[in-house]
Amino acid sequence: MIRVFTDGACRSNGKANAEAGYAGYFPDNKEWSFATKMPESEMQTNQRAELKAIHDSVDIIYEKCGAPAETSIQIYTDSMYSKNCLTTWLPGWMKNKWRTAEGNDVKHRDLIEHLALRLTKFKEYTITYVKAHTGKTDELSVNNEIVDKMAVSVLIEKEEIKVIGRTEGIFPDLALSIMGPPVEEARIIEWCKTHMHLLDAQALKTGLFGAFQKTVKKNGYNTEVQRMSKTRVVRLTTGLIKEGITIVKEE
Repeated sequence: MIRVFTDGACRSNGKANAEAGYAGYFPDNKEWSFATKMPESEMQTNQRAELKAIHDSVDIIYEKCGAPAETSIQIYTDSMYSKNCLTTWLPGWMKNKWRTAEGNDVKHRDLIEHLALRLTKFKEYTITYVKAHTGKTDELSVNNEIVDKMAVSVLIEKEEIKVIGRTEGIFPDLALSIMGPPVEEARIIEWCKTHMHLLDAQALKTGLFGAFQKTVKKNGYNTEVQRMSKTRVVRLTTGLIKEGITIVKEE
C-alpha cells in the first residue's frame, strides 16, 4: 500500500493576481514528496491546486511503483470537492458527456479525466477525506499539516540574496574585498576622486553640491537655489548682512 497526503493552496484566490501551489507528501517514501507552484498557463485557484496535487501524486506513484496493476494506493485530501470529483460526481459526469446536472461544462475536466483513467491502472485505490487544521497529534492530522505547510511554502516570497564573489570589477585599483584587510578612509577618498564615473550619480550630485554650499557658507556667503525654465540655478548672496544692521562704508 502506497500512501500519499495531498494539498493545494492559493494566495488571493478568486482574484486576478491569484497564485496557486500544491504538494504531495509520501510518509513512507519521503523522497517522492514534492511541492511546486501551479504553472502560469493554468487556472490559479484553490480547487485546481487541490486536484493538481492528487494528479501529480498519482503520476509519481504510477512511474515509480514498478507494477501499477499490483499496487494499492491510499490518497488523503482535505478537499471534499476533490474527493467528490473523483468519486460521487464522476459517474454522472461521464454519463452526461462531461456536463454537470445544470448542463455546464465540468471544470478541471483535463485533470479529472486523466485521473479517472490513471487510477484504473492500479490494483485498487482509496480516496479519504481528512479534516484540515485540527491541531490534533494523530498521524493523519500531523501528515495533513505537513503537506499543508509544503503547499503554502512555495507561495511565500523569499528575500533575494545577492552574493558577490569578486570585487575587482566594482572597485578597480582599490584593495577592498569581502573578508579582506581594512582600507584607510583617506585612500578611499582619493580613489573616489579619480573614479567619479563609477560612483552613484545621484549620491555624487547631492554630495558635491552639499560640499559646495558648505564651502560658500564658510567664506561668509550663502547660496540661493532658484528654478528657471525647468533648470535649477544658484545665486550667491551675502551671509553677513542681517536686518537692523547698518553698514558704513569708510572713506
